[in-house]
Amino acid sequence: PIFRELQKSYRAVNLPREMTDFWLQQNIAAYLCWPVISLMEKIKAGKIEFRLLDNLHAKIYTGDISAMLGSSNFSKSGLEIQFEANMRATRAQHPAEYEAVASIGDFYFNKGKDGNDFILGLLERLLKLVTWKEALARAVGELLEGDFVRNDPRVAELFSNLDPGLWRVQEEAIGQALYVLDHFGSVLIADPTGSGKTRLGAALQLCLKNRVLLGSGKIHDDNTMLICPPQVLEGWKDEFVKMGSSFNNIESHARLSRSKDNDAMNQRLGSARIILLDEAHNYLSAKSNRSEQLQHNLADHLLLLTATPINRRFEDMFRLIEIMGIDNLDEDAVKDYLRLYKTARKGERLQPPDKEKLQGYLSQFLIRRTKRELNRRVDEVPEAHRLPSGRLCRYPAQIPNVYHLNEPPGDIAIAKKINQLAQELKGLIRLRSLKLKPEERASPATENERLQLRLTAARALAIFTVQSTMRSSNAALIEHIEGTRVACSYLELIELPLKGLENDKDTGNMIGKLESYKNELPMHNLSVELPKWLSDPNSYMEACEQEISIYRAIAGCARKMSLQREIAKAGFLAGLLKKHHLLLSFDRNVITLNVLDKILRKNYPEARPLLVTGREKSNQIEARKYFGLGSKEIGRIGLCSEVMSEGVNLQQASAVVLLDVPGVMRIAEQRIGRIDRMNSPHDEVEIFFPDDHPEFALKTDRKFFLTAQIVDDMIGGNVDLDR
Repeated sequence: PIFRELQKSYRAVNLPREMTDFWLQQNIAAYLCWPVISLMEKIKAGKIEFRLLDNLHAKIYTGDISAMLGSSNFSKSGLEIQFEANMRATRAQHPAEYEAVASIGDFYFNKGKDGNDFILGLLERLLKLVTWKEALARAVGELLEGDFVRNDPRVAELFSNLDPGLWRVQEEAIGQALYVLDHFGSVLIADPTGSGKTRLGAALQLCLKNRVLLGSGKIHDDNTMLICPPQVLEGWKDEFVKMGSSFNNIESHARLSRSKDNDAMNQRLGSARIILLDEAHNYLSAKSNRSEQLQHNLADHLLLLTATPINRRFEDMFRLIEIMGIDNLDEDAVKDYLRLYKTARKGERLQPPDKEKLQGYLSQFLIRRTKRELNRRVDEVPEAHRLPSGRLCRYPAQIPNVYHLNEPPGDIAIAKKINQLAQELKGLIRLRSLKLKPEERASPATENERLQLRLTAARALAIFTVQSTMRSSNAALIEHIEGTRVACSYLELIELPLKGLENDKDTGNMIGKLESYKNELPMHNLSVELPKWLSDPNSYMEACEQEISIYRAIAGCARKMSLQREIAKAGFLAGLLKKHHLLLSFDRNVITLNVLDKILRKNYPEARPLLVTGREKSNQIEARKYFGLGSKEIGRIGLCSEVMSEGVNLQQASAVVLLDVPGVMRIAEQRIGRIDRMNSPHDEVEIFFPDDHPEFALKTDRKFFLTAQIVDDMIGGNVDLDR
């Protein structure tokens, strides 16, 4: 199917009945093998003659009208770079030159030995029957190993002219992607972080362009649009420049998020014939504006790239199939998919057979090789995966570990009290708007069900945020409850002043928000009766005051807690520098990273920490320099927020410390993926997870590890976890 356009140029041949009957008696379909059979007949009839001559390297053509001599391959090297001898002479215009070239050709031809029997033997072997299993195995092998696409003239020239060339595993993914696109129209490439998906995606776009322009397509058919996160936009542009491509129809998905139905961005999206979405996990929420805008596309092909197709839960696979178009499934599969989707929407568990079906539907679109699989392929063909330095290009061994903070009994007791207080929260901040969609108001029973879900979710999120910020640091918890400025004042009192942070946007401040909301009831469009504390002004004010009182009590507890956990984290990071010259650490709370930076500079000045968050733009540049491939820096600790977990390559570091446990698989894989890359200079990298006391740990930690197991079972995982 990949040669669909080229096949159009071959005429169907009507062979004589005698010939087809003869070959059918030998179990050979003549109409499929007619080119081989025709050549054999012409050799036997003396119309074509082959000669063989050892140690001959020459390209000479002699015809009745012209003669050519040349050594060039039809490539950039052959036509532009290397010194080559090439000439063409016609008998009419250049008779002397023609005779000279023709005599050279005749000399070598006459010097050769008769090769007809040898060639006939090779051709007969082409007609040899094989079992269907052998034929299928060969076809699968050519597809998976990319042989058939490397022989496609429309892409072979592209591969040969790239410098540096593609890795073999990238070529194989391109071949598989083209096959999937031919059959289903959409493809999801879900190789792990660090596998070179940007380069792979750029080469795939050029392959599609070559197939259009060298096949039967027209230039306007190559209307490709690439949408990616803003932080990797320049990386994509650089990759196309390195490939000698002028392609520049690249947009940030931030523009897509802000676009409206009839603006220029939306019109360009609607006219694109090929859409390439980088970091496709950003479209897992069907309700986001960028996801809604994407639904209006009319593209022939949709190419999705992501290292984390399953982000939070197994049901993410429904959304991925939906993005790529369920109409690409057959009729029975569509019906089954819709049945499974309704089951999942009701909150019912999918049974193992149903999960296998869903996995099968996604696998039709999916190209997914885990780090282990890619390493195995590299070991099979090592010379196709050499870096310019000569080092073998493969993922380092991922060594998972845990670290302990040895919380003092007093802090554990305070944490237990904070957890008890958090259980009393209602989550009023997240109940300011109770507006349901029309389908959620179909009946009073449905309204009540949705209302209860909102009340439960608001309370759970309020509890989770208290617990997650407490796990991060005392300062993060106080910031969440009373705001950034109050948290900075607290740190100044304990002699850890943070300059500049108090002038940033005031983050958190649950108490301040509740104070401003308590005199105004929440907005809603429900017809059913709300709890009195949401519908009666006095009761609502009383509920807000109670919530404020709980938050104040929690903040008071946080001020009594020691800094032992933060000091232990800083000490662990500093101690790791004895083994790892460069290491990265991640926490989602910026104020915690600032506290750790302060402690490290005070207690471990030799550690030379680098604070890298969204506000230190110069430090982001420094991080690329210190931790990027080839850096000679030693003795550095990167204190990173999520701004550094995506789109940057920091593989000169050899360890990652997770200061918190991410709530979603995507964040974990992205953090680890900064150093765990195919072109890593290290044979192994270490990943450290926190082993917190149960009073500081979160229930979502267990969910994270369960999700990791689901990913590993369903599509193959890339995060190795310590037992």
